[in-house]
Amino acid sequence: MPEYQTYKQEVVNTCHTLLERGYLKATEGNISARTSSAQTSGQNTFAITPSNYDYAKMQVDDICVLDFDMQSIEGEMKAIN
Repeated sequence: MPEYQTYKQEVVNTCHTLLERGYLKATEGNISARTSSAQTSGQNTFAITPSNYDYAKMQVDDICVLDFDMQSIEGEMKAIN
């Protein structure tokens, strides 16, 4: 679903920046961004890093998109423990 690509890329960029600056270590914490999409008009969603995944290896396809009920919209990895 390309409508989330920009948000997912922003999450990856933020992860890499925070890692480079020493604010994060490997798999510590989660980074997320609230999203919007024409396809999910009116639905609250967010892009979030998967749990226990190395930020140095993080790529756009690794990012998950969930709705506010914690239901997966996009992504194969587990986002929340």
